[in-house]
Amino acid sequence: MIGKMIRTSMVGMLLLSGVVSSALAFGTGGGGIGIGGIGSRGISLITGTVLCTNCNLDQMRQTHPELRQLYQLNHPEGQIVVQVSSVNGQESWRSPQHDELGVRSPAQVFQALTSKDNMMKEIEITSLLSKDGRNLDIFDVAVSG
Repeated sequence: MIGKMIRTSMVGMLLLSGVVSSALAFGTGGGGIGIGGIGSRGISLITGTVLCTNCNLDQMRQTHPELRQLYQLNHPEGQIVVQVSSVNGQESWRSPQHDELGVRSPAQVFQALTSKDNMMKEIEITSLLSKDGRNLDIFDVAVSG
């Protein structure tokens, strides 16, 4: 029982320290990392909209050349294109070098992104970008609107 409480407390402290350091790093002129930045990594809250499922960036860019901040997320369950509007509440962030990211998440978490009920709605993705900027670990998806 005590061991479980200690483990839970340690996980909570690690998550909190990641959120705080990540939140401080974003924004214009931030010296830390953003989604794709360089330096220490932390948990990121990405806000955006799923534009399509089972599509790719090239298709989306051809049909909607005016759209910016598009990312293709690839998961064994499928792929989606997301338009990111903010990271940790900031509309300015350091973009990743890659606009196609592999997703590591449980199937049910990724399925929340591909659900037809959630298309074109604002979503919040709790995630962590890999050190090489090629993979996104998604822990949770929340839908608003």
